[in-house]
Amino acid sequence: MAFLPYRSATRVIGRALKRPVLPQLLRSARGDGEELAFHPKRRSQLQAAGAHGMRDATSTIRGATMTMNDIYLTFPGGKRVEATVGKHHVVTDQTLSHGGDDSAPEPFELFLASLATCAGLYVVSFCQTRGIPTDQIELVQRHELDPNGQLSKVLLQLRLPRAFPEKYRAAVVRAAEGCKVRRSLASPPEVSVSAVVVPGHDDLGESGIA
Repeated sequence: MAFLPYRSATRVIGRALKRPVLPQLLRSARGDGEELAFHPKRRSQLQAAGAHGMRDATSTIRGATMTMNDIYLTFPGGKRVEATVGKHHVVTDQTLSHGGDDSAPEPFELFLASLATCAGLYVVSFCQTRGIPTDQIELVQRHELDPNGQLSKVLLQLRLPRAFPEKYRAAVVRAAEGCKVRRSLASPPEVSVSAVVVPGHDDLGESGIA
């Protein structure tokens, strides 16, 4: 049984993976250095789009129409896969044993963390609207895999301080249960994969984000 502890939504991943994660997990597209490993022209275009609210615009990247729901991925080398999500930059890698550099969480770890942090956000929002302090609240997420290595169960447990109002204890559990990621897992979407041929980086020219 795996163990993902956290005190708040902003600490879960770092404590669970025993390395600082959020600084590399949620980087602004205004980030410095090589963290944005895009073609130079595309990188500047993506940064400009993020500054103007990419989620609210329809853009084109390498001839493909990009809408507010799109996530754009690049493969900068090794096992790293990087994504642009609106104006944010998400980095993933693999552990050393899986052939990576262990420079960022693995995608499956981010998947698990997204469920934990989503539930945590709903708990925080529930408490904030009622003036309940959250600094002593903890949430523990555990998951189990079946013999084939497939995710079979996820368990979340809220740990509340004695001062937490008794009349809200059941309600805060229901709030965590209502998180969007959990609801999406309960009614899983269809996921399809396709392939198209597009111009390479050398043919980018003046196209990109329009």
